[in-house]
Amino acid sequence: MHNFIKPGICVFAEGAVVNVNITEEGYAIIVTIMNLFTEILRNMNKYRNREVTVDGLRFQSVKEASRWQELLMLERAGEITGLVRQQRIELIPKTKLYRACYYVCDFIYFDKRENKTIYEDVKGGSFRTKEYLLKRKLLYWRHGIEIKET
Repeated sequence: MHNFIKPGICVFAEGAVVNVNITEEGYAIIVTIMNLFTEILRNMNKYRNREVTVDGLRFQSVKEASRWQELLMLERAGEITGLVRQQRIELIPKTKLYRACYYVCDFIYFDKRENKTIYEDVKGGSFRTKEYLLKRKLLYWRHGIEIKET
């Protein structure tokens, strides 16, 4: 014989409403799963990336943190120099009516093999937002800088 919690009402996304009887054990399992799911969502941003911290530095994704570590190794090997991260580049200056607009580049470094400065942005999947595309165009128009997407 099961020890039932008093009947409750469950509403599904489709709008169906049903009475539900569940055991205390079943209820505890559901609550545990929902708490875990909530914690996972809390650690993700709007692009479904999980923010991570590596060596005391916060990154917007595991992919970005991994790329940072690769670039650090290239810098130690002497293949690149001047590595910086999260550098703001002004796209539109401040006016009396509007704030300045910036592009924040994930990584900037000088590649000795290509003999040029590389502006790199880590992109995961298909998350090239309209805002990103517009800022990338403004960056090229204003400064002649092309973004390397990895």
